Amino acid sequence: KNFVNADDRWILVDNRQYRKYDRWEEPVTTENAEYVESDIMDYHEPADIVVCFNVLYRVGKPLELLVHLRKLTKKVLYLKTFYDKTGEDWNFYDSKVNPAHPHKPTAETIFYRPTIEGLRKGLFQASFDNVDIFPCGDEIMAVCVLGE
Repeated sequence: KNFVNADDRWILVDNRQYRKYDRWEEPVTTENAEYVESDIMDYHEPADIVVCFNVLYRVGKPLELLVHLRKLTKKVLYLKTFYDKTGEDWNFYDSKVNPAHPHKPTAETIFYRPTIEGLRKGLFQASFDNVDIFPCGDEIMAVCVLGE
């Protein structure tokens, strides 16, 4: 399915945190995409479709991010994140004491990973009421449709 039509406005909000990582390149974007360099929490323009991939586990306050994404979402949120199969609803990772993995530059940017149930609870707490979560490789994808 094509999410972006020729006359749609497509905005990419990115804080470019990936510059800290080894061998990461600038993202490839289409000609008509607007690229906004910003922390997502500082961006406030709602959109019909919000796509948030590989961000949730990189923020220190994931529930605040979910609430913010709800404010940004008019119709559908697509959220993909790494997750934990066991543990608390939200498992905390400290890069010095309990790193998520051995690669230091990326481990320093991983704070919380949810379990499937933790993500579901967090999305409901953020007022997403129609939530479908399914595995997507080593990650999970949440599709939250508003108004159904």
